[in-house]
Amino acid sequence: MTIGLRIARLRKSAGLSQEALAAQLNVSRQAIGKWEADASLPGLDNLQELARALNVSCDELLTGRAPETPSPAAQPTLSAEGVKALLDETEHRRSVHYKRAALLIGGVLALLVVLLAKSLTDTTARVNDLRAQVDRLTTEVNNIESGIDTRMGSIESSIRQSLNEGASILAGWDYALGQYDPVSRTVPLSLQAVPKAVSEGATAFFRIDFEDREPLTLPAVSENGIFTAETDLPLNDYYAVTVGLTADGVTQLEQLYDERDLSRQYTLTVDFEEVDYTSGGIGYHPARIKVNDLSLEVGYPVQFEDGNAELIAYPVHAALDCLLGDEVLFTAPIDDAILAERVEIARVHAVEQARLEQGTASVWLGYTLRLDEEFQLEQTVEEVNAGRLRFRLTITDSNGTVTTHFAP
Repeated sequence: MTIGLRIARLRKSAGLSQEALAAQLNVSRQAIGKWEADASLPGLDNLQELARALNVSCDELLTGRAPETPSPAAQPTLSAEGVKALLDETEHRRSVHYKRAALLIGGVLALLVVLLAKSLTDTTARVNDLRAQVDRLTTEVNNIESGIDTRMGSIESSIRQSLNEGASILAGWDYALGQYDPVSRTVPLSLQAVPKAVSEGATAFFRIDFEDREPLTLPAVSENGIFTAETDLPLNDYYAVTVGLTADGVTQLEQLYDERDLSRQYTLTVDFEEVDYTSGGIGYHPARIKVNDLSLEVGYPVQFEDGNAELIAYPVHAALDCLLGDEVLFTAPIDDAILAERVEIARVHAVEQARLEQGTASVWLGYTLRLDEEFQLEQTVEEVNAGRLRFRLTITDSNGTVTTHFAP
């Protein structure tokens, strides 16, 4: 017996019409009709409400077998066997719908072949009309398949989420990052975990794993069944936090979360895009290079808190080096006042963004720095043309950190 037939039998046994059952579940009568006709499956929430309304367990509704130890009708349960039955039914219906869709497309194509074979002398308009009909039918089939995938995927996702929540050892957890310290290049991290059950003498710890350094283990402090720990988190590109609970000599682990690009949230990001320059001179005469301007994309890290915005780092000094291979041909200093103007623009954007942000983020500005300086070289044009000419931008930020960036 299918799940749909089972729903219909149980509904009739309970003396309920489709309208009455739909009213109890707060769904449409058409939804009940589709369930009973095996045209669709109830979602996880509707499944539990349906079992409660029909005074059976979810397992009995899905498998047709009553549990050995009946649970109260007010609290229908879903065991691993019931989950398997629902997943099997989901997969079966997906397969059936795909087969029907394939048969429909095959039939349409076969019909098209027959019609075209009989209509070789027909006009082009008739052929185009047939093609349009096939296109419409193909679109309808694709829509059916898309709807099936979406519905089945939603059901499977709900089931897996329910199972994951049931397997968790925690009732809840949380974390918070504090103000970045540019001297130590660390961020205060507070961790909290609330186990589902805490036995006497139970202990806990938090482990932080990194990509480029040894793991950090933090013993947790317990108060009123809540375990907490604090540390100064070093800037890094990736870290993952896991909690461990030990009770009666058994330790259980559960990963809480992971985060990438942490360092990008607190450090200046510079994309050195292009240098506009021209070179002059001929043959073996000394070369001249004129630097016109350079284009940058700069991400200014910002700390947002209570509607206020504070730049964590910003450029204060910069210089442009022209290199031939590894040899510096000349250095073009960049006016600090020009950088300061861009910093003020970034501050204005940060203040505007503060109404919507909390924590850290980056304010990105793309701009062009005008240099307009010419340099006479000792090297000849031939030497410059034969070598590898490139440009390097050196920036010192407000925290004293020096970084170098090369133009592509």
